[in-house]
Formats: sequence, structure tokens, C-alpha cells
Amino acid sequence: MVFGVHGLPSGLPLLPTSSSGQERRQTADTCFLALVAVVVLTLVSDYCRAFGFESGKDRASEKSKSNGIILLGPWGGNGGISWDDGTYHGVREIIVVYGRCIDSIQMVYDKNGKPVSAEKHGGVGGNQITEIKLQYPEEFLVSVSGHYSPMVHGCSPVIRSLAFKSNKRTFGPFGVEEGTPFTFSMDGGIIVGFNGRCGWYLDAIGFRLSRVQTTKFFQRVQKSLRKLTGTAAKSSAPSSKDGENKVHT
Repeated sequence: MVFGVHGLPSGLPLLPTSSSGQERRQTADTCFLALVAVVVLTLVSDYCRAFGFESGKDRASEKSKSNGIILLGPWGGNGGISWDDGTYHGVREIIVVYGRCIDSIQMVYDKNGKPVSAEKHGGVGGNQITEIKLQYPEEFLVSVSGHYSPMVHGCSPVIRSLAFKSNKRTFGPFGVEEGTPFTFSMDGGIIVGFNGRCGWYLDAIGFRLSRVQTTKFFQRVQKSLRKLTGTAAKSSAPSSKDGENKVHT
């Protein structure tokens, strides 16, 4: 009679003691590959959670986290027309034209290692211009702050001032620090896109935020695979105890 397996099967199967050395090594190799798959899938899962990627159900319920991108803002007024630069890998340059408010703004983004110039957003006014050049990719934009208020009583608010902060430096403020302040920051975040509203001036501004890219995940995978490969090589080395013929010279 055969009495079935008791309990739930888990872990790696035991190697048969009566099999030949070759069969045992083949079984060990199969178990090793299964273990590698488990390790890689675990690391990928950790990576996705760390970078804000959610399951399909979560993505459907949280639009702000679509594709791991967090939408912030916009701050400012409802005048002008809406604009959206989209999502890139990072920001290389920012051109700000200002006077009593922020008249216009234009960004140069990075896409696959190449600069991409976006459209200018705002009017043709302003008597001061500042061009911010980041040392991308070592330097990246992490925070934006500013103020917004009406230029004339009873009119729609516009962006009155802006200040930018990278992981290395602070730029500004530009314009007039008057009205309602706004700011944001997130540890490990990087600005990868801008959006807002504009007309004669920059009426409103918002941001797309992503996690800072890192090589730690891939280093963890490589380290784990090297460790597992070394263990498997030792366990599958030829031995006379496995029933193989040992050649003496």
C-alpha cells in the first residue's frame, strides 16, 4: 500500500538517494534554476513596490500613480489655457522670464540621454531672464516652490514667484514673493515633467514626480545570482561517491 503525502508540499524536493550521480546533478540543476527564478521574482517584486508600481487594480483606482508617476498640483489660477509637457527622464534646463510675476517658462528635458526642448509657456513680457542649467544626470530637480496671487484686484491669480531646488543647489526665488505660498518635497523624488496653465503670464504650474533611478536593484540581483551559482557549482562537482568512475593517473 502507498500512503499519500501528508501536509502541503513546499520548498525544494529532496534528492533521491538511489539515483545515479548524473541524475542527482540534473535534479540539483533543476532545483537551482527554480531557486534562481524565485529569487529574481522576489527582487523584481521588491523593486516594483519601491518604485511605486502597483497592480492593475491599484492603477485603476489611483490615477496619480499611473506608471509609477505622481501628479502634483497645479498651483495658481484658472486663467489661460492648459498645457502639459508630458513625462521624461529628467530636467536638463529651465528658462524663466519674469518681472512682477512669472511671465513665461520653458524646459529642456532628457529623453534617452538626449535633450528635448519643450514649448515656451506664457506671454512675451518680462524684463529679466534666467537660464538654469543642471549638471544632468548627476544633478536633478527635486523641488519647486513659489507664490501665486492676482496681479490686479479681482483678477485670476497668476504665478508671482518660483524657486527651484536640485539635489545639489538652490536657484531663485525669481519674481515677487507675494500671495499664497506653495512648495513640495519628497525623499527620493525627481521631477520628470511640468504642466499647468498660461496666457499672458504663467497662470498655474504642476509637476510629475518619479523615483530616482538606482542601480542597487540590479546589483542585488547580480550578487544573489553569483552566490547561487557558486553554491550550485560546488554541489554538482563530480565525486566518486556518486557512482562515477574516478580516473587515476
